[in-house]
Amino acid sequence: MGVGATLFLVIACVSGMAEDDPGISKLAAMIGFSIVMVPFGTVLGTIAGGFAQVIAVACRKPQPVMVRPMMAPARTGLPPSGAFSPVSALQMAPASPAGLGGGEWSRRYLRCRTSVRKFHAIVDATPPGPGRDWLMGIAADLNGELDEVLRLARYAHVLAPGPGDGREPTAMRIAGLLADAERGFASTVSNAGRIAVDLTANPDLHRIQAELAVLVEQAPHLRGSKGPGLLT
Repeated sequence: MGVGATLFLVIACVSGMAEDDPGISKLAAMIGFSIVMVPFGTVLGTIAGGFAQVIAVACRKPQPVMVRPMMAPARTGLPPSGAFSPVSALQMAPASPAGLGGGEWSRRYLRCRTSVRKFHAIVDATPPGPGRDWLMGIAADLNGELDEVLRLARYAHVLAPGPGDGREPTAMRIAGLLADAERGFASTVSNAGRIAVDLTANPDLHRIQAELAVLVEQAPHLRGSKGPGLLT
């Protein structure tokens, strides 16, 4: 608005100075032109300024919004099957629990825990029905067996925390039990995947009930083991 008024005031003055009518003084001509042209320039300047502002706002780049990433709460243990998705079950942090160190006992436990989580993921992907309910029961048993693996691994870490302590008799026995548990968990997961595929194609429980019974027998049974004061 100010630029328009100033511009047309200059034009009015120039036009008044160029007035050659002998009956009108140049000052009167400048005043007359100013009275007519300055309001007109003010209106035009206001309109032009409005358009310029609209264009400037439209061309302005949006400022990036900084979003603070949300930290996922730490998850511990294994909830019952169905309480979490297969993706979350497999992507949980592989950190070793306290009391295992970072050596052999931790690696054995983590391998068992990975197998159990895979089993839960298979259960979650299985269609609802009696077969899935049976697999959920096996998953609950595997959770208990995994707790026993953790207890034994912690006990072994106390007895033989370093690589040079591997010949401690009780620790060696625990190592054998955990090795059997690793194989049992892995075999259970492999066979559970095959059974889940069969259930998806045909949810008839009676057809695969024998396979489910074998699956129960294949799972580790550390809690049923006996030993001289070791597993009680």
